[in-house]
Amino acid sequence: MRLDEIIRKACFLNYNYRGEEFMTFDEAARVLHDELNYPQDRALNFVRRFDRNNDGRLSVKEFQVMKKRIEETLVSYKTTILKID
Repeated sequence: MRLDEIIRKACFLNYNYRGEEFMTFDEAARVLHDELNYPQDRALNFVRRFDRNNDGRLSVKEFQVMKKRIEETLVSYKTTILKID
């Protein structure tokens, strides 16, 4: 396993307390709510968009895609705020 794969999996397992290879929608939505104060109902809808194989849960890879999208959005917001400021 490559180092970047190990890091991705470690990040995923940090939020996946059961230590499984997938995360339920509720678990992933809880991450958004706890870390970003995202409303629970909106968080569930957001999470569902990243379930590429429609199995009702997020794999490590699907979680990483979601995490990357969130990070990109946060950077975009920060950049916009700095331009306004």
